[in-house]
Amino acid sequence: MNNFLIEKVGKDLTKFKSKKILLAHSGGIDSSVLADILLKLKIDFSIAHCNFQLRGAESDNDSKFVSVWCDRYNIPFFYSKFSTKEYCEINNINIQLGTRELRYKWFFELQNIFYFDFIFTAHHLNDQFETFLINSSRGSGLKGLLGIINKNKVVRPLLFISKKEIINYAKKNNLSWREDNSNIENYYLRNKFRNKIVPDIEMMIPDFLNKFRTTLRNLHETREFINNSIEKIRKKIFVYDNSLIRVNIDQLLKLKTLNFYLHELFSLYGFKSKDISKLLLSSTGKQLFSKTHRMLVDRGELIINKIKEIEKSKYLLDLNDKKVKLPINLDFKYINSYDKKLLNHRFAWIDLNKIKDPLYLRKPESKDYFYPIGMKGKKLVSKYFKDEKYSIYDKENQWLLVSNKDVVWVVGKRLDSRFAADKNSTKVLQISCIS
Repeated sequence: MNNFLIEKVGKDLTKFKSKKILLAHSGGIDSSVLADILLKLKIDFSIAHCNFQLRGAESDNDSKFVSVWCDRYNIPFFYSKFSTKEYCEINNINIQLGTRELRYKWFFELQNIFYFDFIFTAHHLNDQFETFLINSSRGSGLKGLLGIINKNKVVRPLLFISKKEIINYAKKNNLSWREDNSNIENYYLRNKFRNKIVPDIEMMIPDFLNKFRTTLRNLHETREFINNSIEKIRKKIFVYDNSLIRVNIDQLLKLKTLNFYLHELFSLYGFKSKDISKLLLSSTGKQLFSKTHRMLVDRGELIINKIKEIEKSKYLLDLNDKKVKLPINLDFKYINSYDKKLLNHRFAWIDLNKIKDPLYLRKPESKDYFYPIGMKGKKLVSKYFKDEKYSIYDKENQWLLVSNKDVVWVVGKRLDSRFAADKNSTKVLQISCIS
């Protein structure tokens, strides 16, 4: 057995022997070699093959080739046929992006359904170099220069193996594979680099891929150093407050090479450094949105939280139905009397004889007012928020208990004196907030 390549990657692959692997197999030489290596190392794996229906009968023959190979070696085979062109037209994206989205969405679905520990792909060193060139031409930062990396349970065992080594292994082990003729066309930028630029570099610097391999390792070490440094900064200036992240703006502004720090600190939440730079100079209330998070300025801080699903703004309460679903945890109990000494703002003792239907929970409105217990007179709820130094998030997350149109309780904060139970109350409802 010609095992020089197995010796190169086998050490890293032994840790997967007790794992369940899903290998993405196109039928081409790269995935054929990786499948053969896994087979010889006796690693438990299944195969997933995508038919994107972009090359007519050739695509169907690729699928048949992979299926026959799986039957021969008794390897579980998963197959999916995609309407790729239709998908790309509907989503207004190019074919390369469309095929990527379709295949990885399907791979992750298989992973969740069949409990695969890892997804393997056969990307190799030449793919890495092509990605390096493409990203360099687009003005990429360090993350782009690192090219293809292992992440999200997706592993590429051949990332530091050259195409020549893969071809040599396939020939010496008499492997069969399918050729994708679209790879010789120069329609896509990657193919232009692969077919035009890389051969010229090989002629000028025959050993360039080995040198590039060293460059990649150096870049990965640099990335690791930066990650550790950024994490130290994050621990120093990020304050985690339940579901919120608070960052002092003055501390941020003291950082040199600010745009770099803004990118490194906030890109994982989907924000761009140039947008955050503008936000830093904005007044309270200004905000940014990414696909997953919101960031806003509030009294000298950047506050970040995850975007929640839109929730109802009003919930009708049925005191006789304890199973009613509410946005916050409340406990309802009928009592005959109450001890004033136990009074605190997480409890409300309400005289039920003073309540009018409907009774419901809702978010504050601009003209809401109440008569805060322990205070004199009427107060706008918005003025109460200001006096209590509510942040914007506090205001948005505050619920009111309302009887008909009157505020009964700023939940968990202050009861309205008009509805408060007293020593003469004969029917008392005790409501408590459960954290």
